[in-house]
Amino acid sequence: MIGIVVMSGGLKANGALPIYCQQRINLAKHVLDSGRDALIVCSSSFSLNVGPKFDASGSIVSEGSVMRDGLINMGVCGNSIEVEQLSHDSVGGVFFSLEFYMYREGIKDVCFITSDFHMDRVKAIANFVNKICPSNCFRLSFLSPAADDLGGIDPTNRLNHEKEAVKSFMESVAGVVDKKSFVRYLMRRHTCYNFTFGGRTVKDEMY
Repeated sequence: MIGIVVMSGGLKANGALPIYCQQRINLAKHVLDSGRDALIVCSSSFSLNVGPKFDASGSIVSEGSVMRDGLINMGVCGNSIEVEQLSHDSVGGVFFSLEFYMYREGIKDVCFITSDFHMDRVKAIANFVNKICPSNCFRLSFLSPAADDLGGIDPTNRLNHEKEAVKSFMESVAGVVDKKSFVRYLMRRHTCYNFTFGGRTVKDEMY
């Protein structure tokens, strides 16, 4: 069995998936259609860097749940889809998906699906987590849709942001050597998970 982690990337104002996230779940469906037995993890609950969206009752709309619904609407069996609801950024999405789903299920072959403009960041995080957690020993692979559509986002600005995000992540984990110290970093120093949660500004978030 292969594990597939589909990375989220915010929602539109109306709670729908942006085009680049729709492309990601389309690719996940294509992988399944190729005959692979797979567990799909849709990550995350909501992205702090773009802010949560709310339904008519005022409840937060889960990005992972919207992706799951999209896959089910395309004919994917709901029993093969999990929703990772703990994360609010790429760092948490990668770590929690690997630690709480793939590792616990004994899945070694894990494929991350995200857009090409986001891929370097996901690779950096996933490879780092795999390195400091040798007992997990995942065989990682990465896929992106053939044609990225940024949905109106300026590509140059986005790529510059991604380069800065990778640099910021690698600098922030310079002293992290194992899973215990990574969790300590995540819960104490990362603004999506420590005491500043919800109080930081968008421009401060480079993850």
